[in-house]
Amino acid sequence: MGLDFFMTAPLWLLIGILGAALFLLITVLVIVIATRNVDPAQYSYTNEPDSADDDDDFSLGGSVEDFERFKKYLYKKREFLSPNELSFYSDLLKVGRLLELTVFTKVRLADVIEPITGQDNWMGSFNKIKSKHVDFVLCNSVADPVLVVELDDSSHNREDRIERDHFVDYALKSSGVPVLHVFDSFELADKIRQKLNYTESSPSPSSKLEGSYSDISSTPQFQKV
Repeated sequence: MGLDFFMTAPLWLLIGILGAALFLLITVLVIVIATRNVDPAQYSYTNEPDSADDDDDFSLGGSVEDFERFKKYLYKKREFLSPNELSFYSDLLKVGRLLELTVFTKVRLADVIEPITGQDNWMGSFNKIKSKHVDFVLCNSVADPVLVVELDDSSHNREDRIERDHFVDYALKSSGVPVLHVFDSFELADKIRQKLNYTESSPSPSSKLEGSYSDISSTPQFQKV
């Protein structure tokens, strides 16, 4: 197809050729842009490291086909607890040891309570709790939740958070799980004992949780009223 063809070809034919060429160019550009951020060569597709120095390398643990299907979803590890949450969690662990309770954090509400079977609005009740989480859950020796602890910050003053807190409190209390709202760990042990109706039958360490975890040398006995 020489220059003479373009000089004598009808206008509509020239427009069609140019349009097809433009479409092809755009298609190639879209493919390049969609794939340039992911390099399959940087990943390992086996569960076994190539050497002892590769233990910390990212391993997909699947096939190349799996990677090709999932490579558009990109993730990174996030901060699990904020500094304030981490400090409170450390104090709550001490209280849990004193009361012989296990502490879980960031628990899905639907893993603590569930809708009553047989009700007409079962699905609606489940939908209200399925995406909500609570800050901390204290469980006894058989992993039965005995108390939910919510660490409230300034965000809980927002109207939507107030409504959320009211519903979560209602849902927990109606299912027989008490909930405790706190702003910090001051007198945390006393607040939890009071919420659980515990009385001390022997002296306990300071409820202000002074000192380190290792400073707690004995576990006091508690009994319910």
